[in-house]
Amino acid sequence: MRLHKIATQSYFKTSLVALAIVSACATAQKPAVDPTAPGITTVYIVRHAEKSTMVPNDPDPDITSTGRRRAEALASRLGTSGVTAIIISQFKRTQETAQPLAAALRIQPEMIPAGTQGSSDSVAAAVLRHRGGKVLIVGHSNTIPGIIAALGGPRLPNLCDNEYSNLFVMYVGASVYFNTLWPFLLLPLVLIVIQRGVIDREERYLEGKFGDDYIDYKMRVRRWL
Repeated sequence: MRLHKIATQSYFKTSLVALAIVSACATAQKPAVDPTAPGITTVYIVRHAEKSTMVPNDPDPDITSTGRRRAEALASRLGTSGVTAIIISQFKRTQETAQPLAAALRIQPEMIPAGTQGSSDSVAAAVLRHRGGKVLIVGHSNTIPGIIAALGGPRLPNLCDNEYSNLFVMYVGASVYFNTLWPFLLLPLVLIVIQRGVIDREERYLEGKFGDDYIDYKMRVRRWL
């Protein structure tokens, strides 16, 4: 099997992550996010390798000989990248795709069931447990878009059924680890601090300086805090 030359094809920037689609016959580009920055987690996402169609309607087929060669190529591609965790689904085709790299790195893959409600969020939560590391996710044509979105990336269409070669690379920043809810949870506390520590002190000073004129002014002007 001829190994494809892998290079960066394109980037999608969001406020939370940078996403690169890596595939064959593309020109390398500089990442939009510095992957060496503190707190950045590198996430590699691939679809499982080619699956067997020898048994019609088999819900859990193995990968083919071509798929095994692709799995070996994936292990060669990511073998020195510093992968620290591997996430797979309950289906053999994801497990067999990850097996060469997992064996080489002596990593026990984490199995998260696919096709269930909230499965994409479960995968994202697993990634967040490896902050600052490098995580490989082996998914499916119809689960990869949801996983990318759950990690803060753009919503992409499902992969084509014959599409196996793409490697998605996400650089997940620190804001994702707060699940984007912490700013909202902290907002009331911030407002209290501003009200009591800044506004109240300033108004006491102005009341002392201008007396009833300032009190009358406050009654006529809308207050925002």
